[in-house]
Amino acid sequence: MKKPVQPSDILDAVIELRTELDHSSRMDNEGYAGRLGINRCKARQPLTSMCFGVPTVMMTITGRKIVSIEENTYTLSPGDMLILPEEVDFDVENIPDRKLGRYLGVAIRFDAQTLSMFRDLYGDQFENWDLTPRWHVSGSTKSIAATASWISWIRRFSTDQTQVRHRMIELLLLFANQGVAGNLIFQLYNSWRPRLKQLFQLDPARTWRIHDICQRLAVSESTLRRHLKEEGIGFRELLEESRLEHGMGLVMSTDMLISQISHACGYQSQSRFSERFKKRFSMSPVELRNSRNAPDGGDNVVPLRLAD
Repeated sequence: MKKPVQPSDILDAVIELRTELDHSSRMDNEGYAGRLGINRCKARQPLTSMCFGVPTVMMTITGRKIVSIEENTYTLSPGDMLILPEEVDFDVENIPDRKLGRYLGVAIRFDAQTLSMFRDLYGDQFENWDLTPRWHVSGSTKSIAATASWISWIRRFSTDQTQVRHRMIELLLLFANQGVAGNLIFQLYNSWRPRLKQLFQLDPARTWRIHDICQRLAVSESTLRRHLKEEGIGFRELLEESRLEHGMGLVMSTDMLISQISHACGYQSQSRFSERFKKRFSMSPVELRNSRNAPDGGDNVVPLRLAD
């Protein structure tokens, strides 16, 4: 009979992962090729209308994370994971640990090419796995230790993108064997929203016009507007959504001035950018940056962005 996993085993695995992340804290932001996001904060971060454009695994390491998706609320303790399909809107609050005085969490993002490679390699095994969509998963020593090992490897050998993808496929294989990969492998929606946002992210500051997008997607303007209407969103609204998400990444991952970030996101007015940012995320750019900066010099945050 298999010995049940003891809480102390999970605690040891979490400490190992936290130590690896502390080693990675000063790593160059490009080092993770946009596949890993690390969030550190010293004050509560209540954020609304967050969204990842690709399937993502969020794991809490220190402190707690409370995530609300429609009518469901999930509380993540150290080691717990939340498995998100692409393009799911959620509200989140990151809460620092009282004793340690900080919050630490990671987000592992699986881009389309990695998922396609995984399906090609292991598609014939899908029927052998439990791929029921699961959102909140309690921590296990195997998943936590595998995440620590992957972060350690990618921190040292992340220059070869093909190897990086194969290491991510190893993580997917582990999650599939554990029966928690359903939300990652199967698309929840067949949506035009992520297609447009991928184009907007190429140059958020550009004056995008619907004609430009239609040319790139080889679709008529009337057809595109009809699809967007069916999804309950307009072209300009989707463009602003994409720009604000880009701004979120810059605020959390760089030391750029807020005025520089607003221009990089296509806003000519910093006050307008800050107003729209706070309306979307419920924290202003300055409030968000202050929440992550430690009094003794600050913590670094790796951007949640995919490499081209």
